[in-house]
Amino acid sequence: MNIMFINNLFVTSVVMPGDFRKKHEEKSLLKRRISRRKALSTAAKVGIGVVVAGVVAGVSGYYAGLSAAPARTVERTQTVTYTATKTVTAAPVTTPLTTVTPPTTVTITTPTTRKAKINVICLDASFSYAIQELAPKFTERTGIEITFENTAFADIHTKELTDLVSHTGRYDVIMMDNPWTIEFAGGGYLEPIDEYLDKYGVKYSIDYKNTFYGWPRFIIEDAITQVLNYNGNYKGHLYGLPLSPGCFILMCNKEWFEHPDEQDKFEKKYGYKLRPPTTLKELRDIAEFFTRKKGEKIGDEILKQDVYGFSMSGGKGNMSCQTFGYLLWSSGGDYYAFGQGLPDPADPEHNMPIVHGETGINILEWWIKELKPFMPPGFTAYEWDEVTKDFTTKRAAMALQWNVFCSYVEDPTKSAVAGKTIYSVIPGNPDAPSPNIVGAEPGIGYSSLGGWVWVINRDSKNKDAAFEFILWASGITMTEEELRAYVEHEFAGLGARKTSYQLPGTKGVKTGAFPVMLETLERRIKRRPAIAEEAQWEYLVGSPIQEALAGMRSPKDALEEAAKNEYMLMVSAGWIPATVPMKWPSKYVNPDGATIPG
Repeated sequence: MNIMFINNLFVTSVVMPGDFRKKHEEKSLLKRRISRRKALSTAAKVGIGVVVAGVVAGVSGYYAGLSAAPARTVERTQTVTYTATKTVTAAPVTTPLTTVTPPTTVTITTPTTRKAKINVICLDASFSYAIQELAPKFTERTGIEITFENTAFADIHTKELTDLVSHTGRYDVIMMDNPWTIEFAGGGYLEPIDEYLDKYGVKYSIDYKNTFYGWPRFIIEDAITQVLNYNGNYKGHLYGLPLSPGCFILMCNKEWFEHPDEQDKFEKKYGYKLRPPTTLKELRDIAEFFTRKKGEKIGDEILKQDVYGFSMSGGKGNMSCQTFGYLLWSSGGDYYAFGQGLPDPADPEHNMPIVHGETGINILEWWIKELKPFMPPGFTAYEWDEVTKDFTTKRAAMALQWNVFCSYVEDPTKSAVAGKTIYSVIPGNPDAPSPNIVGAEPGIGYSSLGGWVWVINRDSKNKDAAFEFILWASGITMTEEELRAYVEHEFAGLGARKTSYQLPGTKGVKTGAFPVMLETLERRIKRRPAIAEEAQWEYLVGSPIQEALAGMRSPKDALEEAAKNEYMLMVSAGWIPATVPMKWPSKYVNPDGATIPG
C-alpha cells in the first residue's frame, strides 16, 4: 500500500470501486496546501473531505449495509397548536437488569416558543425511518414541523461538512457518526446544549471527580453515562444526544450449543462444559469444535455445507481496525500512547503510536494462528453483512457482530436461527496485564463503540425547536408507547436511555439480547482514537492489519506499517512536529504496549 500526501492528509494509491471523484475536483484541491487545523475553519476543509472521505472512508461504516433502499427525501409536516408545558410517560432506570418496574411520569417544562420548521439530515437507514414514522406524534404535541432528508452513508459526512463550514444553516439538526464529535465540535460548528438542559428542565448532574478525558462528566437521568459522554461530551460541554449506540455482541447457535450429544463430546474433549465462551481460549476451543465438513453431523443435522466455528470481519479499514481493536483493548493495549484519552498538545511523545508493541503483535499472531483456521475463507474481504449471512445460514456456529444486526438474525423470513440464538457478551483475555494503558479489566471483552448522534448546527435559526426535537428523538421525552414502538421496530434500544432496553415483553428482552447490549454499553466499551482524522486513521491502520490476516505480510511487519501510518497522520494533523522522529513513547507505555511505567 503506497501512502502519499494530499493537502497535509494521506490517501492511498489504491482507489476502491465507488470512491472515484471527478478529476477536475481533485486537481483544484491539489493546488492548495493547508494545515488540518486551518482546514477546520475554512471551506477548503470541504475539498479535503471529498477526497479523503471518498478514498479512505468509502462505505465501510457498519451501517452502510443496513438499508438497500436508495437515498431519499422524506417530508412530514403537520401543523397543530403549540403546547407550552407537556407531560410524557416514561419508564425509570431499573436495576438489576432482570428487574423491570412500572413506568413513572416525567415532566418536562418547555419554554414558550414560536411555531417552527426544522430541517433534519439523517442516515438512510432503518432507525431513521423508525423515528420518521413516529415524528407526526412529536409534531402534534409541539407544533414543530420537520423535513427529513435521508442520505447514503457514502455522502452524509461530505454533505454535513459542506453545510457546516459554509455556514449556510441548511440543516438545523444533524445526525452524525459518533467518531465525528471531535471533528465537528472541535471545529466550532455545533451548538453546545448545556444551557438547553437547564432551560428545558432536564434532570442531570455534572461529575467533576470522575472525569471524562479530564473534562467534567455529564450524567442524565435514565441515560447510560458512558454512551452519553463518548457521543456528546467535548471539552466539558455537551454537544449531542445519542440515537443508536452500537456495540459488538456474541451470537451462538442455540440448537447446536444445547444439543446433549454435542455437550457431551465437547466436555470429554476439552474438560469443561459447552457454553458461550467467556475467554479467548474458550472462543478458540469452541470454534475448533464446531468446524466441520459437509456431510458430517452437528446434533441431528447432516451438514449441507462446510461449517466454521466462528465468523468475524477482517475486512479493509473500518472493519479490521475495530475487530482487531476488540482483541487489542481486551488484552490491555491501544493504538496510541494517549490511549482512551486525547492527543496531548504539550508533549508529542504522548501522541506516538503503540499498536506495534508486543501486545499488539502477540494478539494479531494469536488471531492468525489460533482463530483463523476455524473462520470462513474470505473473511478478510468481509464487510459486516457477510458475518450476518454466515450466522443466519448456519455456516458459522458463532459470530461477533454489531447489535444492530439482531433484527435480521431474529427475522424468520431471512434467518435459519431466528428464535434459536444465544446472545452473550464478547469474550475477554484474563491474561491482560493490570494496570494497563487502556484501563481494561483482565477477563473483560471490550467492544468498539459505534452509533449515531443527534447534534444541532450552530448556524441554525431554530435552535430551541431543534433541541426539543433531539430531546424527543433520543428517547428522553418519548412516551412509553412511542419508545416501545421504536424498540420493537428496530430490535434495539433508543439513544442512551436505559429504560429502552428494559421494557417488559419486547423482543429484545424476551430473546436475551437487550440485557447483553445494556451490559456491554455500560461496562464494556472503548473507542477508536479521539482525533478529527479518525476516518483516515481507520483505513491507514486497518489495511495493513487486513493484509496480515490475508497472509500477505507478517503481523510484526503489518503493525509496524500501521504505526508508521499513524505517526505520519499525527504529523500531518499537527500533533507531532515534523522535526520530531517516530519513537517508542517509553515515558507513557512500556515496550509491551500495555503496561504503564513505574
